Amino acid sequence: MVAKPGSRKMSDNTRLSVDVEDKDRLITELHQKIQLLEKELQSKQEAARPPDNAELKRVEELLQKSEANLAKLQELAHIGNWELGVQTIEISCSAESNRIFGLEPVKTNINYNTFLDFIVPEDREQVDGAIRSSIETGEVYSVTYRIKRNDGVCRVIQSYCEAIKDASGRVINIYGTTQDITDPRQPEEALLESEEKFRMVADSANTGILLIQGEDIVYVNQALAGMFGYTVEECNHLKYWNLAPPDRREFIRWAGNARQQGWLGPSRTELKMICKNGEDIWLDCSWSVPMLRGKPAVLVMCVDITARKRAESEVLKAKAQAELYLDLMGHDINNLNQIAQGYLEMALYSLDIAPAQKDLIEKPLEALKSSSRIIANVRKLQKAEMGGFPSKTVDICSVLADLKTSYSSMPERTVTIDFDHACPCYVPANELIVDVFSNILGNAIKHSDPQKPLNIDMGIENVIWDEKNYFRIMIADNGPGIPDDLKEKLFSRFTKGETRSRGKGLGLYIARTLVQSFHGKIWVEDRVHGDYTKGTRFVILLPVA
Repeated sequence: MVAKPGSRKMSDNTRLSVDVEDKDRLITELHQKIQLLEKELQSKQEAARPPDNAELKRVEELLQKSEANLAKLQELAHIGNWELGVQTIEISCSAESNRIFGLEPVKTNINYNTFLDFIVPEDREQVDGAIRSSIETGEVYSVTYRIKRNDGVCRVIQSYCEAIKDASGRVINIYGTTQDITDPRQPEEALLESEEKFRMVADSANTGILLIQGEDIVYVNQALAGMFGYTVEECNHLKYWNLAPPDRREFIRWAGNARQQGWLGPSRTELKMICKNGEDIWLDCSWSVPMLRGKPAVLVMCVDITARKRAESEVLKAKAQAELYLDLMGHDINNLNQIAQGYLEMALYSLDIAPAQKDLIEKPLEALKSSSRIIANVRKLQKAEMGGFPSKTVDICSVLADLKTSYSSMPERTVTIDFDHACPCYVPANELIVDVFSNILGNAIKHSDPQKPLNIDMGIENVIWDEKNYFRIMIADNGPGIPDDLKEKLFSRFTKGETRSRGKGLGLYIARTLVQSFHGKIWVEDRVHGDYTKGTRFVILLPVA
C-alpha cells in the first residue's frame, strides 16, 4: 500500500508505533546529512588551502571511520539505505539493505528489475507504481511489502523514499531506507532504543543539530550549543529565533513556522547568527522537515563557517589592494615609462653620440620597454582571470599567418618561418591567443644565436586526444634547444634559460596560463628526439570549435 509519511498501514502482527518509525527514519536521515555536510565542509576547506598529505590522510581516516560507524549503526537498527539512479535504473544498496534481502552484506549495485523480482507477485505492482509515481511527481512515499529471499525466507519490509531533484526541479535519483519489520519488538522497548541511538549519533557529531517543532526547541546537541557559547540546558529555555541577530529574528521565526506548514524554501543557506557573548557567527545550514510524532518538525544541520567567512573577507581585501597596486602600476608607472622612452629615443636619434656610447642609452631604453611589456602582460592575465576576454571562435590559421609575416622581417636577423595551411582552423578562444604563439616565436628568436640563420617550422593537424577532437599546433626551431632538466619547469614563473638574452621568465608562463584557460595543453620537446642541441619543438593542443 502507498501512503504519505506518517500514515503507516500494515497488519496487526507487523504494526510499529509511529513514534518508533519516525525516530528510526530520523536517525537514518540525520546520519546521512551529517556525512554530506562533513564531506562538503572538507571540500571547501581543502579548496581554500594547499593540500597537506597528513591532513588528507587524517580526513580519509575520519571518513572511513564515519562510514564504518554508519554501517554498524544500520546493522544495529536493521535499517538499510539505497539510491535508485533514474537514468541508469541501477540501485546502490548499503550492506544492511543487502543483508535484509538475504544477499552478501557488502555495499553493491543491483538492477531495478532484480529488486522487483524479490517482491512477492501480489505486492510487486504497488511498489513499482509508488516508485514510478515518485519519479514523476517528486513526492515522498512510504510503502509496506513482502519479499521472498533466495533462501526461501519471507520477510515484511517497510520503505520510506524521497526524490532528489536537480537545479531545474527534475528528479534524478530516488533515495530510500529499508527496514525489516517482520519481528517487531514491543513499541516501548523499541522507542527507548531508538531514543538512545538518536542521542548517541547526535551528541557525538561535530555538526550542530537543532530540532524544532512548533516554536519550541525539541533538541539541540552539544556541538551547536558550544558554537553559540551556551550550554544545552540554556538552549532548551530559548526560542530558536533568539539565536539570530535582532534584525533577523522575525524572519527566522517566520521561516521556521512556514516550513512546518509546507513552505519549501531553500534546502541550504548561509546564516549570520549571534553568540551568547554578542559576537557574530556564520553557519552553513541545511534544512529538512521530518515527521515527528505524526507532526512536521524542522531539522537544521549547522556547520560553523565563521573562519572561512573571515578568510574570504581578508582575501577580498587583499584582492582589492592588489588591484589598486596593479592599476597604479598599469597606469601611472607605464605613463612614466613611456615618457622616459620618448626622451631616450630622442636623445639616441637626435644627439651626436659616438657609437661606443650609444649602448648607454640603448640599454635603459630596452629595460623600459621590457618593463612596459611586463605591465601589459600582468594586466592581460588579470583581465583574463576576471572574464574580461569572453570566449569566441578564432581561426588560428589566420593568427599564425599574421605572425609569420611579422616575425619574418626582424631587423638585423635572418629568420625564415615556414607555414602553409590555407584551411581555417577554428578553436574556442579569444584575442589573447595571439600572445601564446607570439611568446613562443619571440622566445625562439630571442634565445638563438643572432649570428646564425634561424629556421622555424609551424604546422597544424587534427588529432584525437582522450577521445576528444583537437588541433595540434607544432612550432619547431633549429635554435640552441632546451635541456631536459629545464623542460620540466620551463612554464613556471620566472624560469629563464641560460642564453645570451635576459628575459623575465613570464612569457611561457603566460602562454601556458592562456592555453589552459582555453581548455588546451602545451608542452615542449626536442626537435630531434634525444638530442636537445638540434632545436626545440613546442606542441599546443586546442579543442576544435
